[in-house]
Amino acid sequence: MFEQQFIENRKSKQEQVINTKSRHLIVMNQLKKKEDNWNNRFYVLNQNKNESVDKQKPKQINNTSKLLEVQDYYNIPEFHRQLFLMCLQTVPKNNQAIQFEIEEMQQKKSHIQLCMQAVEAREKCLSFLINHIQQLLDYPGDEQLLQKSAELITHLRILSINVVEQIIGWRQYLMKFLVNIHSEESISLPYIYLRENYLIKMRKDIQYITSSILSNYYQFSIKPDPFFVAITKPAEDSNKIVQFISKPLLKRIKNCEVIIQEEALQISKDDKSIYNQANSKDQIKMSPEKAIHPGRIRPPKRQEQSQNQKRIIYKQNDHNNELLSNQAQNLVPKNIPLRQPNKQGSVTPQKQNSVKVTPNDSNNKQQAQQQNLSQSEQKKQISVHAAVPFIEQQNIIVDDDDTFKVKKCQLIDQKVIDHLNNINEDFQKCWRGEIQLMQNQYDQQDDSFCLGIYQKDQLLALGQCYLDQSLQERRLMLSHFSTKDPQQFQELLKIILKFIWEIDPCQEIRMSLYHYNQNDSFQANKEITAKLKELGFKWKVVQSVNSETRFTVMAIRRPSDIDQPKQFDPIFLQHLYLTCDQNCIQNKESFTSLYCLTTLNTKIDLDDEMINQYKDSLVQAQFGFKGIKLQEHSQNDFNIYINQYFEGFEQINPFNSEVTLSSDKVISSFCKECYKWSKCKLAQHQRLIYNGFQTVSNIDNAKVLMSESGNLKVYLISSDQSSTSIFVFEYNEEITLQKVQLILNQCGVQVPIDQNLYVPQFIVNSKVKVSNNVIGLGRFSTAYRPKMVDIQSAQGYIIKPPFIFGIINDDFNEITGMPNLFFQVQDIHCLQL
Repeated sequence: MFEQQFIENRKSKQEQVINTKSRHLIVMNQLKKKEDNWNNRFYVLNQNKNESVDKQKPKQINNTSKLLEVQDYYNIPEFHRQLFLMCLQTVPKNNQAIQFEIEEMQQKKSHIQLCMQAVEAREKCLSFLINHIQQLLDYPGDEQLLQKSAELITHLRILSINVVEQIIGWRQYLMKFLVNIHSEESISLPYIYLRENYLIKMRKDIQYITSSILSNYYQFSIKPDPFFVAITKPAEDSNKIVQFISKPLLKRIKNCEVIIQEEALQISKDDKSIYNQANSKDQIKMSPEKAIHPGRIRPPKRQEQSQNQKRIIYKQNDHNNELLSNQAQNLVPKNIPLRQPNKQGSVTPQKQNSVKVTPNDSNNKQQAQQQNLSQSEQKKQISVHAAVPFIEQQNIIVDDDDTFKVKKCQLIDQKVIDHLNNINEDFQKCWRGEIQLMQNQYDQQDDSFCLGIYQKDQLLALGQCYLDQSLQERRLMLSHFSTKDPQQFQELLKIILKFIWEIDPCQEIRMSLYHYNQNDSFQANKEITAKLKELGFKWKVVQSVNSETRFTVMAIRRPSDIDQPKQFDPIFLQHLYLTCDQNCIQNKESFTSLYCLTTLNTKIDLDDEMINQYKDSLVQAQFGFKGIKLQEHSQNDFNIYINQYFEGFEQINPFNSEVTLSSDKVISSFCKECYKWSKCKLAQHQRLIYNGFQTVSNIDNAKVLMSESGNLKVYLISSDQSSTSIFVFEYNEEITLQKVQLILNQCGVQVPIDQNLYVPQFIVNSKVKVSNNVIGLGRFSTAYRPKMVDIQSAQGYIIKPPFIFGIINDDFNEITGMPNLFFQVQDIHCLQL
C-alpha cells in the first residue's frame, strides 16, 4: 500500500514538472548546472596535484591507445605520428588535443588526411599524364591527344597548388602546439612521401614531362617549374601552345613557388633535425630509429609583416641633434668617441648617441666640467666625427665610473648576442628573446631601433622599439626589454622610458607580454605584469594571433612633467590659393594643386578652360572636397587665420612686397595633408638624406611600382592611406599641368622595382601666380628623421634633383584623370646631413 502511494506520488510530481514548464524550474535547473560546474572546478583545483595526475593517467592512456588504433586504421604515416606525439608534450591539456585529432580523422577531415588525399590525387594525375605521353609517341601530332594533354597539364597544375596549400595547412596546425618552443632556428616539418620531402620531389618529378615529346608543342622552362607557368607566357615559336591562367590562380601559384623555393634553400643547409632541437630545448625523447628528413618551415608570423629580404644594416646616427641629453636637468652630455678607422681603413667616425644617468651625486664635478665646454669646442668635436657604422664603436669608450649610459646598439653586436643568450627564461618567453625573430621584426617594422644600458662598458639591459601603426597618435612599441639582473628590471626600465620620452614625441609606449604555460595555466607572467603596473603601465587589451598565441598589451602615457619634442610628419603638405587685388610673383618655383584650384573655382571664375572642365566633372559626380577649407575673410581675419594654421608661413610670406590683399574680402582654398610612407628606411648618399624603399621577393607585397613613360621612369609609392599614392620622376624642364597629364597618360605597365629606390628628403617653399588676382602658396616637406632611427648607405636607384613629386587620390583621379598635387624639387630644397 505504501509502495503504491509512493509510486503514484512520484508519477504526479513528474507529470507536474513536465506539464507546468515553470520558468522558475528552468532557471533553477540552469543555476544548478552552473553550480555543479563550479563545484567540480573548485574540487579539481583543491585536489592534490599528484592525485589529479594519477586520476588523469587512465584516461590519457585510453585516449592514446585509441589514437593509435585510429591512426592504424587510416594508415597515417609514421612521421606525422612522431610529430604529433612531440607536439603533445608542449600542450598542458593534451587529452583535448588527442580527442580532437581522433574526431577529425574519423570524419576524414584532419590536416594529415587532406595532405594524403592531395598527394595521392596528384600522383595519379602525374601517372596518367606520363602514360598519355606514351600514347602521343605512337600518334604524334594527334589533335585529340594534344587537347587531352592540355587538360591533364591544367589538372596537374591545380592539384600541385592544392598539395602545397594542404601541406602548409598541416604545418600551421602542428605549429600551434609548438608555439611555446623557443629556439633560434625553425622547426623541421617536412611532408615525407616515399622517404623524400614531397615539396622537393615536385621540382624533380616533372622533368620527364618537360623533356618529353610535349616539348615540341609547349615551351617549357629549363628551370624547375612544377606549376607549368612558362607555357602560359608568349612563346618564341608561334606554333607552340600557350595556356591562359587567371590572375587569382597566378597569385596562388606565386605563393606556392615561394614556399617551394624556401624549402629547397633550407634543405641544402646543414640544419638541426627535430630530434636534436627537441632534446636541446624541451628534453623530449624521440626514437632515433624513426628519423625525420631535414627541411624547415618558419613559425607563422605575428600580425602583418612584409617579405623584405634579410640584410645586415649598418646603422647611422643623427648629426643634427647634438647633445640630446643636455635638455634634461640631471643628465650629462653625451660622450663623443675617438676617431676610428672602419673595416676598409678609411677614417669616418661617428658621434655616439648616449645619455648618462647618475645614481648618486658623486659625479657632479664631472658633470659641471662637461657642461662648461664652450660651444666652439663642442662644434669642433662634432664636426670631426662623421658617420660610420656603429658596429665599430661599441668598445671604444671605457668608463671607470658607475653611471648608466643609454646608447644605440645592434642585434649583431657580440655583447647583445651574449646578453640574449644568457637572459632569464621569463624574459625570453615574455618577449620572444630570439635574435632571428628580433632581427626580422627590426627589418619589417618602421622606425626600428635598439637601445642598450651600459655601465663600465657592460651591457646591463636591452630594449627594442618600433613605431606602432596608429593613425590617432604617435605610439612606440617596446617589443623587447630584458636585464642582465632581474632585480634591476624596474630601475633600468625607468631609465630607458625616460630616455625615450625625451628624444621622441610619442604620446604612449606599449609593451606586449606573450602568454606561455605556467603551472598548467596559459597566461602572461604575473611578476613582470605586477612590476609594470607599479611603474604606471595599464592593461590595454589581450590579442590573439591564433588559438595558441596571444599576448597582453600594457601601455604607459607620457608624464605631464616631461615636455614633448616637436613632432614631424613623414609627408607634410600645405597648399593654399587665395584672391588678391594684384601681385607680381614670378613662376620660378611653381606648384599645382588641382584639388584646391577646382575648389576655389566653385566660388570664383578662374578663366581657365581646363580648370573649369575638371571642376564641372567633379561637381557632376558630386565629389566631396574633403580636407579643404573654402572661406571668405576680411584682410585682417585672413592674416590671423593663415598665421595660425599655415605652419612656417613666415618663411614664404609674400604680402609685404609682392602681393596686395583686398581689404574687403579674401577668398581662400586651403588644404593641409599628412601622410606616412608605407615602408621606408632612412639612408644617406653624398651628404644628402634619403627615404629608402626596399625591393620585395613577393610581388603581392610590393609597395613601390615603376612604369615607363617614353624615356622617363615614373615611380608610384604607396602611403599609409590605401586610396592615396605618391609619384616621383626626374624632370629637368619647366613643368605644367598639360605636361604632367601627358607623362602620366603615357605610363605603361606597372612592375615592382628590381632595385632599392631612394628619394631625397626636401623642404619646398613655393609661390605661384595663377592670374593677376589669384596666387598660390605651398610648403611641402618630407623632413622626417627620428633621433634614434638608423641611417643606411644608399645603394640602388637614387632619384636626383630636379624631380617631380606628386600626390594621387584614387577617387579624385578616377573623375579627373589627374593627380591632386604636384611640384618640382630642386637641389636647394634637398636636406643635407
